[in-house]
Amino acid sequence: MTETKTKKQEKQDRREQLNDVCAIMDSPAGRRFVSRILAQSRVYKTSFAAQNDQTNFNEGMRNVGLWIFAECEEACADKILLMMQEHQDKTKEREHARQRSDTSS
Repeated sequence: MTETKTKKQEKQDRREQLNDVCAIMDSPAGRRFVSRILAQSRVYKTSFAAQNDQTNFNEGMRNVGLWIFAECEEACADKILLMMQEHQDKTKEREHARQRSDTSS
């Protein structure tokens, strides 16, 4: 009987955790923040460095980023795609602005 309550509580706790992630990913500011965390944690880069200590550090950062990515994917995969599209749009916008300023100089 106690084990069943524990499993129910675990499911409820997990549902709450995923709802928290969705709440963050529902806002443009939250998606920008998560995008920055993923970039900073080197999710999209190799962990390898010339020194083993640096490689280990990078891999630890990447592991946290991958956990955040997995949480987002489980909670609201559609928001990950939106986050990536928004990031790509912003990057293109900045590049166009840079090109315009280079040609006007």
